[in-house]
Amino acid sequence: MTADKSQFKFLDEQGGAHWWYRAKNDLVEMCLDKFLAGAVGKKILDVGCGAGNLSRNLADKGYEMSSVDFSEDAIKYCKGRGLADARVGDAVNLPFHNNIFDGAVASEILEHIEDDSRALKEIYRVLKPGGVLVITVPALPLLFGHQDIYWGHFRRYTKNSLCNLIDNTKFQIIRLTYSNLSLFVPAFVFRIFSNFFYKRQMADTCDECRFNNVLISSFFARILKVERAYLRRFNFPVGVSLLAVLKKAE
Repeated sequence: MTADKSQFKFLDEQGGAHWWYRAKNDLVEMCLDKFLAGAVGKKILDVGCGAGNLSRNLADKGYEMSSVDFSEDAIKYCKGRGLADARVGDAVNLPFHNNIFDGAVASEILEHIEDDSRALKEIYRVLKPGGVLVITVPALPLLFGHQDIYWGHFRRYTKNSLCNLIDNTKFQIIRLTYSNLSLFVPAFVFRIFSNFFYKRQMADTCDECRFNNVLISSFFARILKVERAYLRRFNFPVGVSLLAVLKKAE
């Protein structure tokens, strides 16, 4: 299942301000800034860019962005954001030459791809030697539910399963940690409740990100900001997401 036009419209209108997407994007930016040592002159590929919120943020910081997504609708939103090098493409067959990017982002994209190993190998191919890849994926199969079905996920990852996936490539793991620890208990309770009461066919209307208000947004935005500060130096033992920073061999 692929995201429909209404999902990209939601990402375009709220993705940049929604507490979940803002926290995720801030974490990705933090990792790129740290491991690439500055944005000036750095070429970055955003794989599975969606409506282009993250690409736009990184471009505003000075990164030279290329954005790719399987959906033509997503690329239209990216073009509307002024992202000139945004193109339709498949993550398992990227439309770029070898060794041209200093860094890449695959944020909440690998779970959408049946052959996630091939996608990682493609990103490895287009990175320069020493290039950095930042990955975020949904964690813990026990949390798999209607939200995952709604967004077209094939899987959720554990730390071990993500390590096994990376082991099939030549990437070196620089950083690997769970994230969004504070969301684990609420997510677990909500998923158990929704999986018990909702019929599977209701998945098409079950987008948790739309259940939001000012109080929820303010509360979780502050908590995740504290978590991000903690993650600058330490790892979490569990969380609803996984964060990995990988490096291509020099």
